[in-house]
Amino acid sequence: MTLKTKGLVFTALLFLTLGVLFAPGRSSALETVPNVTPEMLSPDFWTAKLPDPESLIMGREAIEAFNRDILHTLPDLVYDLTSYPAFLDRNQLTELITRRPFPEEDRYSNGIKVDQAYYESLLQQMNLPGIREQNSVTPALTVRRTNIRTFPTAAESLEEPDDHDFDLFQETAAGPAEPVLLLHQSLDGRWYFVQTYNYSGWMPAADVALAGDRQTWLDYVQPGNFLVVTGNRLKLDNGPYPGMELTMGARVPLGRIIPLTRLQSLRTTELWYLCASSAKLWAQK
Repeated sequence: MTLKTKGLVFTALLFLTLGVLFAPGRSSALETVPNVTPEMLSPDFWTAKLPDPESLIMGREAIEAFNRDILHTLPDLVYDLTSYPAFLDRNQLTELITRRPFPEEDRYSNGIKVDQAYYESLLQQMNLPGIREQNSVTPALTVRRTNIRTFPTAAESLEEPDDHDFDLFQETAAGPAEPVLLLHQSLDGRWYFVQTYNYSGWMPAADVALAGDRQTWLDYVQPGNFLVVTGNRLKLDNGPYPGMELTMGARVPLGRIIPLTRLQSLRTTELWYLCASSAKLWAQK
């Protein structure tokens, strides 16, 4: 790992730690970290220390250059999905799917200690015999917030029978309207092995929509106009999918702006954006 890579990783861990310690409403920092005062739990405490907190940190060109540098520095961790290979050979795909070994220590699921037969069943579901000499990569989109799992199962994998806070088969999550690449499918067809821009693993097939063609997917991934969620969370209360939640950083292509007065049963003149996402999302201005 290069020094530059270590810096990026350290920065990410630092922000994660600060987010846990100083999130509004959290009192754990006051109890566990010496010299922490209540004022430190507010972002205003920290921004007030900056000489010019409203100054622009990076313009568009600088951000694009920074992102290119991340892709160059971490080629095995962060991917430009638009330049991902259209096919993977047998060895490449097998290595990706099997890079995480089955655990050797005791694990529990549904309160029961799992045995070797459990892992043999998971191995069967991974469908390794179904890997061809050449395997096409299929572009897709998530249609709701979903999980990325170590293996093709939703069953918990716990170190202790009742330790439900730490499911060791839970790798990460992906938000709605996020581009993914489908690399392989489980034996029962209920899971896809996917690649996101920064992670790979098994995702429920019911949570993704296949793109009709690559160009349609590219138009979605590289839109001319789009919306980005800048708050912590944005819950969509209207539209065809009320209750869907977008988190900070989520990006959806912008369709057209329409006054709400043109929509029946709505009595406001605020403008809303119609977003051309896989789920036909609505996001308020």
